Amino acid sequence: MDKIFLWVLVGLVLVYAFQPVPACVPIPEDELSTTPPETIYSGERIDRLNAELDSKGFITIQTIGDSMLPTIKTNSACLCERKKYYQGDIVLFFTDNNQGIAHRFFSEIDGMIFTKGDNNNFTESTTKEKILCSIPEVRRYELWKW
Repeated sequence: MDKIFLWVLVGLVLVYAFQPVPACVPIPEDELSTTPPETIYSGERIDRLNAELDSKGFITIQTIGDSMLPTIKTNSACLCERKKYYQGDIVLFFTDNNQGIAHRFFSEIDGMIFTKGDNNNFTESTTKEKILCSIPEVRRYELWKW
């Protein structure tokens, strides 16, 4: 019986260790601004973010909201990089009124990209042109590397 328990425990640890998590870290409360982060971006701000992505290959964004719980917690700083994205990736895109939204890309039909927050029961659509970057996910075991 002890051997079975041990094998079950080892199996659970391995399953947990290989689940992907986003490259996000909670922002300490004392570092949070008294005003919430912007969610509606000006065209000029989007152009600056694109320029920063072009020069560095990544940006850091602050999240707000609970649509991606438990994957991404509100008030987290997330790495967002320009890369080819695939179904299942978390992408940052802009709506028609320039609201920034980070949701999981799950389908593409006739040029429309459909996304969904992990904690939502509805989908949102966008186009490839409105996707700014992707929040990479890392395997939990990679977090343990020195």
